[in-house]
Amino acid sequence: MGSFQVRIIAVLFCLNALDGFDVLAIAFAAPGITQAWSLSPRTIGFVISVGLFANAAGALLVAPLADRFGRRPLILLSLAAMTAGMLLCAVAGNTGMLSTGRLITGLGVGALIPCISALAAEYSSSRYRDFAVIVMAIGFPVGGLVGGQASAVLLQHFDWRAVFVAGGIATALLTLAPLWLVPESVDHLLVRRPVDALLRINSILVRLGRAPMAALPAAADTRQRIADLVRVPALLTVALTVLLAYTGHSATLYYSLNWIPKIVVDLGLSQPQAASVAAWCSGGGIVGASLAAWLATKLQIRYLTLGALAGAAAALMVFAHTPGDMSALLAAGLLLGACLFGAQVSLYALMTRAFPVHVRATGVGFVTGIGRLGGIVSPYLSGYLLMQGLRYAQVSSIMALGSLIGALVLLATALTHLRRATILQ
Repeated sequence: MGSFQVRIIAVLFCLNALDGFDVLAIAFAAPGITQAWSLSPRTIGFVISVGLFANAAGALLVAPLADRFGRRPLILLSLAAMTAGMLLCAVAGNTGMLSTGRLITGLGVGALIPCISALAAEYSSSRYRDFAVIVMAIGFPVGGLVGGQASAVLLQHFDWRAVFVAGGIATALLTLAPLWLVPESVDHLLVRRPVDALLRINSILVRLGRAPMAALPAAADTRQRIADLVRVPALLTVALTVLLAYTGHSATLYYSLNWIPKIVVDLGLSQPQAASVAAWCSGGGIVGASLAAWLATKLQIRYLTLGALAGAAAALMVFAHTPGDMSALLAAGLLLGACLFGAQVSLYALMTRAFPVHVRATGVGFVTGIGRLGGIVSPYLSGYLLMQGLRYAQVSSIMALGSLIGALVLLATALTHLRRATILQ
């Protein structure tokens, strides 16, 4: 891992931090929006779900274009959509316009994550691939922490619109980083072989401190592509295993991230205090994800992920039964974030090992796109359950089952000794 590779991972880390802030922006703003527009929990849950639905659509429909046209163009396109969507939310005058803004933002976020995940894997050495992908993924809770603290300050002086203004400006400014510092993936150029492939690859190799190539190596056979996931039983089992685990955890994760501020406000605390609790949940995520990055060099990734998923389910139940004391809520939020994000980043490391380079963005997009169904359903479902009179502690216990199911799926796979597939080793 040379300095040029490290700089690329650092840029991708910052882009994932934008994702963390953009996704959570609606959660930070939700209490203010609910109060200003007199919205029911079910309505604000619908607005949240719109963004998550767009995330899935972006991952499924837009991200696969990165395997054809390149990681870099899709990253820049995604960032442009995220900027536009955030600024549209800032000027929204009704739930329809707000939902449209979240739709555009979600499409950008959904397409961005498979692209930067693939690029992180492809610019990492084999030894440090899991470590690098997890470090990139740590950007998500960092973005949540920084964005949460900034939101807490902004909400003390301005209304909820300031959260989206800050997100839009930050996204626009950070778009300059990949524009200047991140080249196209060498692996992608070797597979797609555009007319100027050799020239572009040699230019990148020089920046990597390696000798240029005299000619391109023989082309690999990529005709089977994503169809392998259906035709090869072992790969199909692996894909479905990771998909089920990711879907279940997404339900728990997005319920937690989107409803924590509202839960804290309903316990009698202020909106800035609610934003601080959410931010410290992201802070715990940094600790948990960093620990996962270190453990990924010591343990098999499936066992690391299994333990984090089980911990996330238990931590949400603990948070749900924490009284309305600020110190206790901060501690519970820290623990919850550590387990939630530790599991999330480990799942991304699993995904990048699941698919070969010519369908890596497509494969990660497939899992994250369909898997986001858990995240799409959870805010709306939890809002509906709250409307039926269930308490937050009861709803949280139900939503914790998502991560628990994910852990059980990986445990069942481990017990059946499916070791032929690299992703489960």
